[in-house]
Amino acid sequence: MACIKEIFDAICLQQQLFISTGFVHNHPSGNFHPSKFDDTLTQTLKKACDLMRIHFLDHVIVCDGFFYSYHDRGRL
Repeated sequence: MACIKEIFDAICLQQQLFISTGFVHNHPSGNFHPSKFDDTLTQTLKKACDLMRIHFLDHVIVCDGFFYSYHDRGRL
């Protein structure tokens, strides 16, 4: 399970003037469609990035040769 604090600790350690980030994970179940938790996590990450002026590029779910991109689906 993703820990928001750990994700942003890693981002902030970069000490860049302009930061862009994305989030990628897999679904070993074979279903590449996002779960309710994925939707909630994406919105939480997006809001946190906005507050910290970090450009959140995408959240991508990969699975068995397929992928789901929140950006490509217009959900960011």
